[in-house]
Amino acid sequence: MTDDSASPVHTIASGIATLNRRFDPAPLPDANAPVFVLASAWRSGSTLVQRLLVSSSQLLMWGEPYDHCSLIRRLADSLSPFDDRWPPDPYIVDPDDPPSADKWIANAYPDPHYLLGAHRAFFDRLFTDAATEAGYTRWGLKGVRLNGEHARYLKLIYPDARFVFLHRNPYDAFLSYRLLHDIRSHSYWWYHRWPDEQVETAGHFGEIWTRLTGSFLDVVDDVDGTVIAYEDIVRGAGVDRLERATGITIDRDILAKRVGGTGQQRGQWDGVDRTLRAEEIGQLQASAGRLARSLGYVGPSEGS
Repeated sequence: MTDDSASPVHTIASGIATLNRRFDPAPLPDANAPVFVLASAWRSGSTLVQRLLVSSSQLLMWGEPYDHCSLIRRLADSLSPFDDRWPPDPYIVDPDDPPSADKWIANAYPDPHYLLGAHRAFFDRLFTDAATEAGYTRWGLKGVRLNGEHARYLKLIYPDARFVFLHRNPYDAFLSYRLLHDIRSHSYWWYHRWPDEQVETAGHFGEIWTRLTGSFLDVVDDVDGTVIAYEDIVRGAGVDRLERATGITIDRDILAKRVGGTGQQRGQWDGVDRTLRAEEIGQLQASAGRLARSLGYVGPSEGS
């Protein structure tokens, strides 16, 4: 026997599906194919991919813009309440029968088409206009906290968007994350969600890697995206796929260059044990091992 009174599970995906089914909003126009690079965790190569893409001089790739604000996540989450009962149909204003003083108007909502258009206008003003003023014809952004549901949302807002889902060996990625924290005296553990979710352990890192990577694999076909391994990018084998996925011609010389980051801090590595600890390996095996193995990652890479 089922409990019809049970509350429905609300997700971004369910909200989008219901909104489309109930209200059938007109598709938003194309936008010169913005590029979204979503990585499965920190230290997974998103900055390298960002640099490769901007090497074309056509595309401005924003880097984790206003990360603590969670702009994309918060706006995407705002669509999750849509279900079969909310908002009630009578609340949606018919433009041929607008509110007036002699009608009940306590709840009067613009059509969801305007809601989606308002989401688009926010991002256009923040990202498109700023890129245009900087002299670029296209824009994109990279993020390390966004999942597959956020990709669905971005595809709704930008129908011609291009998506690249980037993953790296989680053992290597966490080691790089922890070492970068250890050698920077001013560094704090980074936030997956600000202000109350800092990532301090291998287990927590592995959980995030698993959630994000798994969500990418779930949605890649639905958003016409491309999954690329960081390791393939470094070897050069993934650069052709990156070009096809984004429509950008890449300067391959960028692969031989290092700009900023740990590449300018080699002296700080002196005396530092650059290997994973046994307890860290165990935590990563427990939190990410199964999915990692399915992608060919069975443990730390040699020399990592």
